[in-house]
Amino acid sequence: QDATLDGTKIKFVRADATSELSSLFGDNRFDTVVDTFSLCVMGNEGAPMCLEELAKVVKRKGDGGRILLIENTRASNPILGMYQDATANAAADVGGRGC
Repeated sequence: QDATLDGTKIKFVRADATSELSSLFGDNRFDTVVDTFSLCVMGNEGAPMCLEELAKVVKRKGDGGRILLIENTRASNPILGMYQDATANAAADVGGRGC
């Protein structure tokens, strides 16, 4: 689906951020890549894969490339942190509700 904002064309693309970004957009394509509140729902395997894909599609730092992340963090409370660790993959498997 496409849209326009202040005369700028915007194209919305649905893709698996852990494996499809580089093949869809190409390497070193974007000045800035933004990811908000998704890494915590991708589980311990998916989150690193997503970061690798983001790193591929963003321009190199020396060329002005930036990755901006807004993310939940692991709780500093040891009991809550253990709970987050134990449930991260299960939460990702059911759609990531509750990071």
